[in-house]
Amino acid sequence: ARPDLNFFPDSRIHHLTYWLQELFTTDFHREAWLLSIANHTEVECAIDSGKIYTSECETSICEVEFELIKGELCQMLKLADEFAAYVSWRPELETKAEKGFKLLKSRR
Repeated sequence: ARPDLNFFPDSRIHHLTYWLQELFTTDFHREAWLLSIANHTEVECAIDSGKIYTSECETSICEVEFELIKGELCQMLKLADEFAAYVSWRPELETKAEKGFKLLKSRR
């Protein structure tokens, strides 16, 4: 799949499609909620599920993300701790893109 460069008004960018090559694809579904918690803190909670794949292999992804929209970081961290008490999970700092490049490297 090629990126849709029609979002860029500068027509000079369209020649880049010739040079772009797809390395991996992320295919996931996201469900997101805006949560209002203590002390006027707002947190977006998103769940992504799907897969990352190359032409040769794939890996599943299932991620929960908490993003502080406004308010206190300590309130968001408290929410994450409460969530962890009910769900078996581990913190992950690796992005989907980093996972894609790692998957690509593992097959070379």
